[in-house]
Amino acid sequence: MFLDDHAPPRFHATYGEFTAIIDIRALGVIKGELPRRAHELVLDALTF
Repeated sequence: MFLDDHAPPRFHATYGEFTAIIDIRALGVIKGELPRRAHELVLDALTF
């Protein structure tokens, strides 16, 4: 993660041919899409 990069804080998640950019603060998809199950796994990993 690059702290001086442009806002908002985010990361890229890839699952097979699907890619999404996830907003870390809002836990929402900024761009792209993931299958429902993969999206749930990403959110589970972030909400500890």
